Amino acid sequence: MDNLSDVIEELRLGNNARFPLFYEETHRKVFYVALAILGEEEATKDVVQDTYVRFISSLSRFEPGSNPYAYLATIARNLSYDYLEKRKRETSFDEAIGSEEEIGQKISYEGLDEVKRLLAPLNESEREIVVLHVLDGLKFREIAAITNKKLSTVLVAYNRAIKKMRRKEEESQ
Repeated sequence: MDNLSDVIEELRLGNNARFPLFYEETHRKVFYVALAILGEEEATKDVVQDTYVRFISSLSRFEPGSNPYAYLATIARNLSYDYLEKRKRETSFDEAIGSEEEIGQKISYEGLDEVKRLLAPLNESEREIVVLHVLDGLKFREIAAITNKKLSTVLVAYNRAIKKMRRKEEESQ
């Protein structure tokens, strides 16, 4: 993470040549945060792109020494919920006038189908907490801050989610 802090400081100073390194180190975690909320790959891809645009434009507000993953996860989470809200408004409009079906490109992340299968029995909140903790490696206290929930609520939700996943896995064997 020290290396990322150095890269972020260089980005803040305008050295955009280091952005590919930053992206390479963080994009999978951002992807899974958005995927946990959105549940579809094409929308997730759009939100990930918007997350990095927002991150770069808000570098002046990023506090040196803080966790860049948590900051990116917060941005991705907020943009994902914004996307869902916008889509809900558009869907009701499209239903009134009719809509065309779009075919999205697939993202080939290793194990993506397996991750989706494991997260399937969880509700949206549980998926988000599990992804932030397991895939992004955030602490429960950070997750509580990102999701605006009490630490105890996050811990209970995480434990319930893990039990659901284990039960589903046992049933499928």
